[in-house]
Amino acid sequence: MSSRKPRHVRKLSEVALGGCLLASLALVGCGVGSSSKSSPGSNATLSSLAVSPVNPTVGVGGIQNFVATGTYSDGSTANLTSSAAWSSSANAVLTIQSTGQSNPGVATGVTAGSATVTASVGSVSGATQVTVKVNLPPLTSISVTPATGSVAEGSTFQFTATGTATDGSKSNQTAFATWTSSNNTFATVQTTAQAEPGEATGVAAGTVTITASENGVSGTATLTVTPPPPPLLSIQVTPLLEYTGVNSTVQFSATGTYGDGSTQNVSASATWTSSDTSVATVESTGEVKAGQATGVSLGTSTITASLNGFSSSAALTVTGSGVFEATPLTDLVPANGACGTYESFPGGLYENCANTLPADHAADGLTIAGQVVPLDVNGIPNPSGQIVFAAIGMSAALAEFAPFIADAAASTSVNNTTMSLFNGAASLQDACDWFPAVGPPGCDSTDSNNYDRITTQMSGSGRGLTPQEIEVAWIDEENGRVHSAERGCQPLGTECLPLCDPTISGCTNTADTTDALNLEQELGNILRAAKVAWPNLKMAFFNSRIFGGYALSTANSASPEPFAYESGFAVKWLVEAQINQIRTGTVDPVAGDLSYGVAPWIAWGAYTWASGPIPRSDGLVWCNGQPDAPCSGEMDFDPDGVHPNPMGAGKVATMMMNYFLTSPQTIPWFVAP
Repeated sequence: MSSRKPRHVRKLSEVALGGCLLASLALVGCGVGSSSKSSPGSNATLSSLAVSPVNPTVGVGGIQNFVATGTYSDGSTANLTSSAAWSSSANAVLTIQSTGQSNPGVATGVTAGSATVTASVGSVSGATQVTVKVNLPPLTSISVTPATGSVAEGSTFQFTATGTATDGSKSNQTAFATWTSSNNTFATVQTTAQAEPGEATGVAAGTVTITASENGVSGTATLTVTPPPPPLLSIQVTPLLEYTGVNSTVQFSATGTYGDGSTQNVSASATWTSSDTSVATVESTGEVKAGQATGVSLGTSTITASLNGFSSSAALTVTGSGVFEATPLTDLVPANGACGTYESFPGGLYENCANTLPADHAADGLTIAGQVVPLDVNGIPNPSGQIVFAAIGMSAALAEFAPFIADAAASTSVNNTTMSLFNGAASLQDACDWFPAVGPPGCDSTDSNNYDRITTQMSGSGRGLTPQEIEVAWIDEENGRVHSAERGCQPLGTECLPLCDPTISGCTNTADTTDALNLEQELGNILRAAKVAWPNLKMAFFNSRIFGGYALSTANSASPEPFAYESGFAVKWLVEAQINQIRTGTVDPVAGDLSYGVAPWIAWGAYTWASGPIPRSDGLVWCNGQPDAPCSGEMDFDPDGVHPNPMGAGKVATMMMNYFLTSPQTIPWFVAP
């Protein structure tokens, strides 16, 4: 009789450890630690029970450790070896310890034969067949797999010992071998009679040799211990807001930020959830495209990624067409019903859900319009001088004001005698680029001052115009959404968020976090800076953005939806801030001081937003080649889907012309006598 420790023997293709076939032992990480374990939820029920190893062979007097793994209704698994009731169908062949004994799941071969080992938890059970043999051949070698491994300090790594006998048979000797580490300072390893034989624990960074020995036969593997990974500090889901159609998909991404300042895409390892799976579903860990959401029905769902106790969320709105849909501010005004709202904010261009100026502000506008008279180059009233009407804005404003100038020059209804239009808008000049009045803008200290640029352009235009003659401004701006330096949302460089409904718990809209309020603040700064640079500026008229739902990249576009739509609220609230300040003397904390003298009198110009191809009440649509009516192939945008092409810019110019020819506050100086 052999004096070595009892062992079980079976073919290589039959041997399994923790669900990992020894035929695949060369794969690094196979059977490592407890990486496959997961915890069942509080409402999960036990669905099945698996006993491993499957169909083992054990010698007479040999010992076999069995494991019972339960699978739950939520897909999670758990080791139930200690709590399961164990039994052998033939105790004369094989005995096994059960619940309440010292080693549940440990079987001992008694005599040659076969027996069925069963584990039961309640009404759920699992079983496997065991063969008991005598006179097992001696081992000739032991191999330790994987041959090389890596583990972080404080983490564990599972090795497996496979024995080869003189008859060529192979057996799992992990539980019977004596395991040692060449240097316990770097790593320790559990050995026979301990809970997890072959499981190494990283202690400190370094490299050790792990050895498994039995009756003079041994095998080795190399383990490298690495420093612990930096702790995860936060995760961020992008984009923060997306729109898709029913049965269409959107890919969200999760980025982890770690204690050493590094970042990593953790989309595949994060757990993804949708707050309303009837609106949208999202693929999670282990699925093909983790973070990809699919629209199910119309509505809005919150998409959340969670990892190691940290989480981040984004909003996904599912629309019928996949294009952002909202009601224009002008169409939220009631005919015979309650005021329409957006995120609980009332519509209309002005207070009390109206599209017309309040009487007191209209009266102030008429008075100030009467003060807009021709000025000489020094800003002194002179019938031979000029009324300069200048544009402030970015590239889209530059494109929109150009056809407005051309239309005005061709119209006999426009005061082309004493009024001059000047296009001061310029590409890449977002809202923060227009303040302060002197020196470089706070958001780009390397850039030149816009008011200095306009002064230079005026002097070189050959028209004899000066900034002292500017009395009226037209403003169409955006804040760029992503800011640096003194610009935009906080902390510096963070992306501004869309408006949320303040009637819902957890909603916070501030100038430091929310795009519309941030833009309102920056528009107030523009007004004060323009009043300093152009001391005779008396009136300013605002357009908000046109439709932004066709932007090719919502991540890179300065004003995609809903930001383009919500820029209308920035203008609405800015005008209301001046109206309230003139009435009460109270300065709005977001808009800042808008008193006359510090800022010009302000009002809406043309409201140009419509919900893409969906006609608003006056018929306005914004098209991007849709073949069906009302677009019928019409293209209003450049290929980027952001900037209006000549047709789109012409639409804006036409709306502006209609406004300035008919508004009581513009007729005194814009319309020909």
